[in-house]
Amino acid sequence: MIVNIVNGFLGSGKTTFIKNLISRPTDRGKLVVLVNEFGEIGLDGLFLAESGLEVVEMASGCVCCTLSADLKKQVERIAVQYQPDRLVIEPSGVATIDSVIKVLNNLSLERYVEAIKVILIIDASGFESLYEVAHLFVVAQIKAAQVVFINKCDQVTAREAAEIKNTVLTINNQARVFMGSYGKITNQESRLDALDMLDVVSDSIDDGEGINGPHHHVHAAEQDYESYSAELAGTFDLSLLEDFFQRLDTAYRGKIVRAKGIFNCQQGWQRVEYASRRVETADFNGQIDVSKFVFIGNDLNSMELQNEINNCMAKSGDR
Repeated sequence: MIVNIVNGFLGSGKTTFIKNLISRPTDRGKLVVLVNEFGEIGLDGLFLAESGLEVVEMASGCVCCTLSADLKKQVERIAVQYQPDRLVIEPSGVATIDSVIKVLNNLSLERYVEAIKVILIIDASGFESLYEVAHLFVVAQIKAAQVVFINKCDQVTAREAAEIKNTVLTINNQARVFMGSYGKITNQESRLDALDMLDVVSDSIDDGEGINGPHHHVHAAEQDYESYSAELAGTFDLSLLEDFFQRLDTAYRGKIVRAKGIFNCQQGWQRVEYASRRVETADFNGQIDVSKFVFIGNDLNSMELQNEINNCMAKSGDR
């Protein structure tokens, strides 16, 4: 099977990109997704499964650190049980591409893995600030990618998007660079879909150091991220949730870089997400029986976050 690593920083749009893999019929074989999230409660697997993808979730942690042994077991199990033509791995947003590749090469999975290909998803709206505060991390991500997709270009000017593309090519002039929004290409190559981008390069990744080479493990600059997650019964008021998520950058809650949840609201199940200081909501049609949420950042005030989530519950007369 071909292994595609779809990497990107927290909130870059990896999950939306992967959902687009089945946006149109394809004859390129069976696809399975392996999701590794940062946090005790995983939501991306639910988001992807909602679209009909075959999804396998890994426990919380980083695939290139504490979960390397689990990664091998999961890849072996997927190869034997599902026998897919393609395995898409979505690592945690704090892991680097070269680290994940190194782990895969060290796991002796040659009998199952035909090739390893990599795409990096970049959030255009947050690239400048991330490049400034986590320069080494961003450079490492770009250097290790074969394909770079600059996402969320609708949130920046055409000039800003072009400058990001120029920065990417200055760092890695061998990369194929695509631009778009909502996980889809919107430039002159819009005839391509997400799966086309995964296949745009024919060669497998070669880290140039062999499986025993040094492990250059560079996490994001603010690598001491923590998460707070929980499950809650009851019905929520969507307008209160949206207002709360809009105010997540207030300092006393901690520095929140990513938040997402699936909530039982009066309108039905709703997906609410916070990334790059923007809030998006959408109907959720997957299988779930209790509301779930996760906040990721630094110095999180879990008690305050829990209190505010509780305050978003619908009043008894409104349910």
